[in-house]
Amino acid sequence: TVVLGWDWLWRNILWNCRAGKYGLNPAVVRAVTSSSLYLCRKSLEGIQMASRKLVLVVDDEEDIRFVVEMLLKRHGYDVETAEDGLQALEKVKQKHYDLIILDILMPKMDGYEVAKNLGEMGITTPIIMLTAKADDKSMWEGYRHGATLYVPKPFENKYLLNAVNYLIGDLTEQERREIERRL
Repeated sequence: TVVLGWDWLWRNILWNCRAGKYGLNPAVVRAVTSSSLYLCRKSLEGIQMASRKLVLVVDDEEDIRFVVEMLLKRHGYDVETAEDGLQALEKVKQKHYDLIILDILMPKMDGYEVAKNLGEMGITTPIIMLTAKADDKSMWEGYRHGATLYVPKPFENKYLLNAVNYLIGDLTEQERREIERRL
């Protein structure tokens, strides 16, 4: 990639300086080129981090938060967690999330209320309801309050990951159609 290109360029400049080309002092070239290479690498790290999608996982069960967080991180997503609806709303006020994965049954504020509040705040972030309430009435209530997709617990990692990728993943049109078929 670009960093390898800079390494190659740096080595060639130093080699040519040692060979007497350019009329430059190799020590000066090494110092200037090394600092430029360091800044280039730091800039590229910033670009790579900026392109990652940020997901907020909201669930009162610590084990569920951990499993979902590890699953998404393993597949290239940045993840933050909240243990209840109030904490989730505070986080959303402070930062933009590309996706929110939201349980319904939580203390302090349930997932329906969180989704409703997000809508009232004008936040249009996609929401996946990840919950044990999988009956038709609960699903309808979730969609009515702003859920984009509904994933019942217990869930298969592959199914949840497909839902996340479908909503915010960098997919080709063919991959998106294949996931639609499976969801």
